[in-house]
Amino acid sequence: MSETPNLADLHPVMLGTFYPQGFLVAVVEDPARAQAVVASLLDAGFPTEDVMLRPGEQVLANYRAYQEQRSPLERLAPLFPSEESDVMREYLDEAEQGRTFVAVRAPGRDQRDRAGEMLRSHGGRAIRYYGEHTITDLG
Repeated sequence: MSETPNLADLHPVMLGTFYPQGFLVAVVEDPARAQAVVASLLDAGFPTEDVMLRPGEQVLANYRAYQEQRSPLERLAPLFPSEESDVMREYLDEAEQGRTFVAVRAPGRDQRDRAGEMLRSHGGRAIRYYGEHTITDLG
């Protein structure tokens, strides 16, 4: 399991908002289940550097640090309605509630389907795949 990059550093933005292209991101309520899904992903052959687990407090700290580095104009972008902004707000709300996040790079459809099923089977929800131009809600 990779300790770097931070979740907020994964191909971080599109239109000024978090956008980890090529990754599935899921919210897992129970940290033990999050650890279990990470172990399952690694056992299934996903490379260590492509699987990340981040507690909600770390996601919030990364987001705040990222926001502080942005210009005043860049800070306005997420205020405009967009799917990316809505998803980011949802994830920040989850992080504030202490949820854990699991991200896995899954460039191919088979990898995406397999990782999505593994995330769901371990209690993952709000699962999204960040494609080249779209965010796909996987549950």
